[in-house]
Amino acid sequence: MSKITIVGGGLVGSLLAIFLAKRGHTVSVYERRGDPRKTDIYAGRSINLVVSHRGWTALRAAGVEDAVKQITVPVYARMMHDRDGKLNRVPYSIDNRAIYSVSRGELNRRLLSEAEQLPNVKLHFDHKCVDVDLETATCRFQTNDGEVIGVNADVVFGSDGAFSAVRAKMMLGRFTYSQEYIEHDYKEVAFPANADGTPKMDPQCLHIWPRRYFMMMGLANQDGGFTGTLFMPNTHTENAPGFDTVQTEEQAKKFFAEHFADALPIVPDIVEQYMRNPQSSLAIIRCNPWTVNGKVALIGDAAHAIVPFYGEGMNAGYEDCKVLNDLLNEHGDDNWADSAQRLRQSAQTQR
Repeated sequence: MSKITIVGGGLVGSLLAIFLAKRGHTVSVYERRGDPRKTDIYAGRSINLVVSHRGWTALRAAGVEDAVKQITVPVYARMMHDRDGKLNRVPYSIDNRAIYSVSRGELNRRLLSEAEQLPNVKLHFDHKCVDVDLETATCRFQTNDGEVIGVNADVVFGSDGAFSAVRAKMMLGRFTYSQEYIEHDYKEVAFPANADGTPKMDPQCLHIWPRRYFMMMGLANQDGGFTGTLFMPNTHTENAPGFDTVQTEEQAKKFFAEHFADALPIVPDIVEQYMRNPQSSLAIIRCNPWTVNGKVALIGDAAHAIVPFYGEGMNAGYEDCKVLNDLLNEHGDDNWADSAQRLRQSAQTQR
């Protein structure tokens, strides 16, 4: 069995650790941020996720389907909110099938806890990857106190997201890469529950306020609240406002009153949240190759980041993990180079 380093302990890294540990490998996960079970690293900049069939297939294969389902909310329809506050419910399926809303933070915490229960998984937080030796699968990590440590492994997986440090080192060689920012940025807006914990909107719907060039959406959480997200162009046009023209408190008040009037009673502090929460960008990442020397591989957003409107980023990353596991079943756990190459071929076919 192999000694494996996973760079990145987010949604994909934590699931990958479970898959590989259950195969008998010794897995060490290094995450540059703090432990999300002890500090809210997602505060103010999260988008709720939807687990679809692709994601459930992978979670089931890893043996964590039930653990994840406990923290999800089934969503059966879109609820459209027009400018006059009128509602239009559009079911996702004639068979009453659901997709499942889940908090990004809750999902990450649950999978980390599931991984940590396995005796051959070690989690290391506040370890920033500063170098990767592509020939020897040796990583260097810097801790919060400035200490730099070297970690040797047989295989390194870069699951460290769209701005991957592992990919940055691979780019120094023969490497094709593109990074495209879409025109829209986003801000989180938290929709509170009623005082008794009941939801203010139908929790089994994805709520959308479509405004042609921009929109707001909300997905339910188990506490009765919703995680809302405002998507809007970074820069205004003659047809639409942008984050650059909604910068002061007065501008924000006017903006929400004009475009999202029916949301104001539901989120009375929406202007304060808008002013407080950070503005985040959305990027599409494409690259080739995903593997080097049969020792280092990219997976999830590090290999193929996509924005929420264009694809299922988390579900695609989870599918990566399952496809890799299937390939190891077929080709054996000692043929990493072949399995990693076939992972890319499979991903290209399915996408």
